[in-house]
Amino acid sequence: ILPSSRKESEVSAIAEKTKVVPAKKINEEEQKKQGPLARLFKQRQRESKRQLKRQEKIRQEKINDQTQQLTKSLDLPTGTQAELVFSKVPENLLNGGITLYNNLVKQMQHDGTLRVEFLMAVLGALAGYSTQAAAREKMINRLRLSEDQVFSIIETADGNKYYFGDAIDRTLQKDKHSIWYMAATAAMKLTGNVSVNINEVTNHSIRHLGQKTFGVPRIPKKLRADHLPEFYVENVWPAIEPGLKRFSKDPMDWPIILGVALQKAMIETKDILDPNTSLRIILECAVPMSIMDVDINYPTEMMSEQDKKNKIDKTRDEIEVLRNTLNSRNLPQEQRALLIQELSEKTELLYELLS
Repeated sequence: ILPSSRKESEVSAIAEKTKVVPAKKINEEEQKKQGPLARLFKQRQRESKRQLKRQEKIRQEKINDQTQQLTKSLDLPTGTQAELVFSKVPENLLNGGITLYNNLVKQMQHDGTLRVEFLMAVLGALAGYSTQAAAREKMINRLRLSEDQVFSIIETADGNKYYFGDAIDRTLQKDKHSIWYMAATAAMKLTGNVSVNINEVTNHSIRHLGQKTFGVPRIPKKLRADHLPEFYVENVWPAIEPGLKRFSKDPMDWPIILGVALQKAMIETKDILDPNTSLRIILECAVPMSIMDVDINYPTEMMSEQDKKNKIDKTRDEIEVLRNTLNSRNLPQEQRALLIQELSEKTELLYELLS
């Protein structure tokens, strides 16, 4: 109740201040006030999403860059498939690669049949190791450089060593006649595309250094060989090395000969196994074998003086480890018997090397 003395204008002003405003109208007014901030927030959200999409696109482009560059560079002359693949390889290396392929196929056939994926695994492992073996033969055995001068060496907690450096990279993936280039060339010419990226395979191998998963090919079980790549390098390399030396006096040609054999295998088996699947098997075996410290089972008479010295030092270290292990009191009897047998074999090998 307002005093009667107040003027009508004052009454109207008080009534205006105390007027009830509907909730809907309040919300509309708040939205009007908050509109610019909300629009700015939404704009920044959209910009952030666009930035993420751009970053993802750049990442994908980097991943596929090497494959795309390879695709653009494969401008070879027209002709048969063999001419397209082998056109610029010197004749002695071409003959060496085809001879190696034929000999391996002959040795690996069983009852007239050949497991193609098995052949690719063996060739891939040998090709990968050839890059390291070539560097060792030329720079260490012939030029008398030390391992440290030729390679960057990483030793993991389990005692294994891994070798890196330009001497390996050039013949593995950089040069025009590198293992990667020659195998990818065959895949490109046979299928029109390359679906495997050697950088991804290399990064995977590096991430698994010193682990049990290192050197285990990431391929379906039905396509796996009977043994890991290391086994084929240890036992097959001594058989093919004399042939490599006959076809070229320069050890740096060895990977090219293996590259020719890989191309020949991919061409001959293209209707049995997809060339890109062959390329995957080859790289999964080649990359880890190029950097791994593999204990080659050379006959003593085939060893160079440097190889023999390295083998003697390594065998002595292994004997010392076995002796220390056998001194453990808590060793189970069965394991002790196995270690004694291994110690006997290592000691016999050392005597043979020293003699």
